[in-house]
Amino acid sequence: MSMGRDWGTILRFSAAGVLVVCIFFVFAVTDPLAGSSMKSWVTLLLSCLCPGFLLIASVFYIEVEQLSWTGWALVFFFVVATNFFLYGAMAAVYVGLRKWRDRTATT
Repeated sequence: MSMGRDWGTILRFSAAGVLVVCIFFVFAVTDPLAGSSMKSWVTLLLSCLCPGFLLIASVFYIEVEQLSWTGWALVFFFVVATNFFLYGAMAAVYVGLRKWRDRTATT
């Protein structure tokens, strides 16, 4: 079964959103830049790339440092789902604009 070019693009964008969440959570759990001045810049960059976490954290007012592993798993699930759909929506807009550009270029 072949997937259309547009759906493939949307799923690749969504997979990139999931990858960003995985990187964000690995960074948050391992804390590789403890005591470094780069930690705040990397955290800010990952927060911008992971809007799902900002949305979930602001709605539920999550204290990240005080979460158990079960709490981390639940937050991770919601953030992955949110990022998956947000990045998918961005991809759908991209695909729609690409189709619109192609139609206007041929007329």
